[in-house]
Amino acid sequence: MNKDLISIIVPIYNVEQYLNRCIESLVNQTYTNLEILLIDDGSTDNSGKLAEKWISNDQRIKVYHKKNGGLSDARNYGIKYAKGKYLSFVDSDDYVDMRFIEILYKTCIETNTKIATIGIQMFSDDVPVEKCVKLADSIDIYIKEQAIKYLYAENKYGNYAWNKLYLKELFNNIKYPYGRKMEDLGTTYLLFDKCDYISYNSSKLYFYYQRSDSILHSLDSKFWVDKFTLITERYNYIKKKYPNIEENYIDYMNGVLDAYPYISEDERKISRNEAIKIWSKVKRFYGIKMKIKYYLFKFIPKLYVRVLKKC
Repeated sequence: MNKDLISIIVPIYNVEQYLNRCIESLVNQTYTNLEILLIDDGSTDNSGKLAEKWISNDQRIKVYHKKNGGLSDARNYGIKYAKGKYLSFVDSDDYVDMRFIEILYKTCIETNTKIATIGIQMFSDDVPVEKCVKLADSIDIYIKEQAIKYLYAENKYGNYAWNKLYLKELFNNIKYPYGRKMEDLGTTYLLFDKCDYISYNSSKLYFYYQRSDSILHSLDSKFWVDKFTLITERYNYIKKKYPNIEENYIDYMNGVLDAYPYISEDERKISRNEAIKIWSKVKRFYGIKMKIKYYLFKFIPKLYVRVLKKC
């Protein structure tokens, strides 16, 4: 089945202690018609040198060094130079099962879909990976509205850039938002919306490392502002095209309640009005604690801001 060239893009920034594990899992893929693009995003440790050492071990590896621009910029850089018909992303502190690309590609071909997704195992220093992964017996195929709906579900394939295989042409006119944290929020739904169907193989072949110092653990004001901006863009897009996706309204409500203390006064006014407008759509999904939080937000917004900033 090794027909089409597949590009694997690995953004790298200060991950010297994890990088070899990641690259080793890629060069040992059972699907061999690959190019592996290692994008060194201005690392200040030995990551760039470690990446260079792999070139002599495997001619499929290409290393690019660039000025630091963040994860989105590194992914966009890789897309620019990728030559494959399909592409996939792997974060440099994660790694994958040796069948990762083979199963994704097989899923794409057998279902005639432009995006295939796969299951995830999350691990940490305390929780190891289950390495003998049993492959799923069947593949799920979703029309794009259902597939977009499942982007909000924690028990599916998630809103991540990684754990997916994409037809490269889908990225024509779509880029990851430069300088933003949570950049996947601004991109994945747009890629899904370019497809008629999305396929999902639940085999947990992507191993996601939960680092204590990852972006998701750095919840500073920029994190909340970036997340709010991207959630708002997605909310408006989905509301217009797929108004029946209830999860979109819930996600927006949660985003407003979380980010409200950190956004500008103009954004507060607009988002608060919208949140109040859609409350009737989502209130049945919330328990008593969230309802109290909402009513404090609605009726005493200044106190709400002070309370959340102290938390």
